[in-house]
Amino acid sequence: MGDPSGANSVAVIDAGTCNAIRTSGCAVGPVATVATGNGPIGMAEDPVSQTLYVANGPANTVSVIDARRCNAQQTAGCGETAPTVAVGSFPTAVAVDPRTRTVYVDNAGDDTVSVIDASDCNAEQTAGCQATPPVQAVGLAPDVIAVVTRSDTVYVGNSGGDSQGFTVPGHHSVSVIDGAQCNGGHPQGCSAAPPPAVAVGSGSGDWQQGMTADQHTQNVYVADTDDDTISVIDGKHCNARHLSGCAQPAPSVQTGADPGAVAVDPSLHTVYVADYLDDTVSVIDDRACTTRHRIGCRPAAVPAAPLAPSHFSELAAVDVAEHTAYVEDALESGGSFTFTLGLINTSTCNASDTAGCNPQPPLPTLPLAGFAGNIVVDQSTNTVYVDGGGNDLEVIAAATCNATNPSCTKTALVPLGTNNGGGPMAIDPTTHTVYVGGFADIAVVDARHCNAEDMSGCATQTPVTFPVAAEPNALGVAPDTLYDAEYGDPPAPSVVDVVDTRHCHAGDTSQCASQPASQVHVGVAPSDTAVDLAHHTLYVPDNGQGEIAGLLSMIDITHCNGDDTSDCAGQTPATTRLPRLPQSATLDPFTGTLYVTDTNDASVSLIDTARCNAARQAGCPHVPRGIVVGSGPGYTAFDPGDHTLYVPNQFDGTVSLVGTGH
Repeated sequence: MGDPSGANSVAVIDAGTCNAIRTSGCAVGPVATVATGNGPIGMAEDPVSQTLYVANGPANTVSVIDARRCNAQQTAGCGETAPTVAVGSFPTAVAVDPRTRTVYVDNAGDDTVSVIDASDCNAEQTAGCQATPPVQAVGLAPDVIAVVTRSDTVYVGNSGGDSQGFTVPGHHSVSVIDGAQCNGGHPQGCSAAPPPAVAVGSGSGDWQQGMTADQHTQNVYVADTDDDTISVIDGKHCNARHLSGCAQPAPSVQTGADPGAVAVDPSLHTVYVADYLDDTVSVIDDRACTTRHRIGCRPAAVPAAPLAPSHFSELAAVDVAEHTAYVEDALESGGSFTFTLGLINTSTCNASDTAGCNPQPPLPTLPLAGFAGNIVVDQSTNTVYVDGGGNDLEVIAAATCNATNPSCTKTALVPLGTNNGGGPMAIDPTTHTVYVGGFADIAVVDARHCNAEDMSGCATQTPVTFPVAAEPNALGVAPDTLYDAEYGDPPAPSVVDVVDTRHCHAGDTSQCASQPASQVHVGVAPSDTAVDLAHHTLYVPDNGQGEIAGLLSMIDITHCNGDDTSDCAGQTPATTRLPRLPQSATLDPFTGTLYVTDTNDASVSLIDTARCNAARQAGCPHVPRGIVVGSGPGYTAFDPGDHTLYVPNQFDGTVSLVGTGH
C-alpha cells in the first residue's frame, strides 16, 4: 500500500498480526517502508519472482521491488533503491500474468498499455528493465487493469478523458487484449490499434476506479464510479478468443456512493466494493448478477433517443403545441465547445412510440451563439427563451423553429447587460415576465412585447435587475412569488430567497430593489425547484456537489410566499434522502409525482407528493423508487400530451424517455 505519510514509498504491513482475526499488529503500523518513484499509484506482484511492480504516475516509471528481501519478516532490502523501468505517460495501474511472465501497465496519459517481460525485468534479473517496453493501444485514459489467466485476456478500463482533461461521451469502456498474442515474450503481437471493447456502466459514462478478476468464474468486476454500480463482465463469453459476449453492455449491480476499489473472495462467492462517499463497503453475492441469472442486476435503462454518442446534453424543454423537445447539444473539441439545440419530434419519439427517435437524416438543430445556460418555453405564446450564457437572451418563435419546421427564421435578442447570463430562468405567464438569474442578480425581462407573436420590445428594452446575496442556481414561480435557490459555498447550508413579485414583474418593477423579502435555509448546493401548490410545498434538491448524500428539502409555502413571509425565516424544512447528486426536480401535476434526476446514480427518483410533502413525511421513502436512465441525467422536460419525461444524459449523448403513466 502507499505510505500514508505522503512520501513516495510503499508501506510494508505484517498481515500475520494485522488481519480480521488477529489485530495486535494493526496499531503498530507499517513494519517498514520502501522508496519508489514520484507518485506511486498502482502495484501488483509477480508470484514467480516475488517482485513487486509499482506504477509511479507523474514519474512515468515502474519501480521494481524485491519482495523476497522486503516483506513483513525480512526488511533488510527495504532500504535499497529499487530499479525502475520507463513506461508510457502517467502509469496508473499494474497487472501480472504469471503464465506468460508479463507485467501490464496502463498509461492514462497516452492511451496505451506497456508490456514488460517479467522474465528479464524483475528483482533478480534487471537487464531487461533498461529498455523501453513495447506498448498496446487501448481506449481513452486507461486507469484500471486486470488479467484472467485461464483465457490469457487482459481487461483495461478506459475512463474516456481526452488530452485536455475533458470526459468524452461514448468512450468509457473496457478494452479486451489478447494476452497470448501480446505479452513480454511475444511483443510483435501488440498493436498500435485499440482492441475490441465492452461498454460498462448504465450509460457508458463512468470513471472506473477499481477492477478485479475472479480467476475461478473468469468474471471481471469494474467499479462504475459515476453510476454508483459495478459492471459484471462475463469472462467466459467476453474474452480474447470469444468476443460474442462483448457486443452488449455488461450488466451491473447497485453499490453505495462513489465505488472505488474492488476485491473478490471466490471461496465465499463475494465481491467487496469500497464506497468512498458512504464510508462503507458493499458486500455483493457474485451469483446474484450474471449474464444468465440477472435477478440481482440493476434494471435495464428505459429507452433513449440518441443525439450523438460524443456529445454532451444537460438541458431540455418542451413546446407542447409544436410537439418539439428542445435539447441542449454540446460538442467538445480541443478544449472548446460548440452548442446547438436538437429538435426532437415528440409525436414520434416518446415513451410509447420510439419509431422516430433515431431519425435519418439526423435531428434538425439550431446553432447557438453561446452555451445554453437554460431553456424555458412559454406555452401560452409558443415562445422559446434560451439564456446563452453571454449578455443576451435569445427569443425563438417555436412555430417556425420546431422538429417539423426547423427554419428558425423568427428570433430576437434581449440585451441582459454584463452581469447577467448563464443562470437559471423562470416564466410567470400571468404577468408575462421572464426572470433570468445572473452572477449576483436577477433580471426582469418584459415578455409582453417580446414573444413569438410580437418581438418589437425585445431588443429595445433594458431589463431591470435586482441584487441577490449569492449566485442564483434555480428559480421557481408561484402566485405573486419567485423562489431563488442560491448555491452558496459548500459545505455551508444554502438559502432560498422568497421574492414578492406583486410589484416586481414586467408591468411593475417599483419594488424590485427591495427584494428578496425573506429567506429559508436549505441543504448544501440546491440545484432546482419544483412548486407543488396542491400540497403547499416547494421541493428543492440539495446535491451537495456529489460529495455527500443527496437530500430533498420540502419548504412549507403556506405562509412562506410573496404575500405572506411569516413562516420563512424560522422554518426548518423537512427533508428526505435521495441518491447521489440530485439535479433536477419536475412535477407531474396530473399524477402528483415528483421526478428527480440523480446525476451520479444514472437514475430518476419518483416521489409521491401526496404522501411526502412539507406537512406529511410518512410516505417519504427511505430509498425512493428509481428508474434507470442514461449516464449523467440532467435537467428534464415534461410533455403532458405524450405522457413523457425527457431526460437528457450528459455523458452518453442520449435523451431517456420516461413514461409518466397518467
